Amino acid sequence: GFDYAVCVAHPLLDDTPLVGASAGFTKLTGHSLREVIGQNCRFLLKGVPEYEVSRSVQKDCKNFCATARLQDLAGMPTTSLLQRNCRKDG
Repeated sequence: GFDYAVCVAHPLLDDTPLVGASAGFTKLTGHSLREVIGQNCRFLLKGVPEYEVSRSVQKDCKNFCATARLQDLAGMPTTSLLQRNCRKDG
């Protein structure tokens, strides 16, 4: 089985890069920490059919990041978004 698969992005940095990921995330995706840290999560959509990409998740993520840039992060609730992604090896 997999441990929890979690990644963390920083909404205040340019292009919202991943700044952390769990061991379960690296097992699930097939990507090492070295490969994912500093990348925007869009790279995980490579190989995902266009009809499987959730436009509402993309919109929610953009709205969250825009709000985070305008407000103090300490006062914002946490959020989680779910999007189908592909493993590195397909």
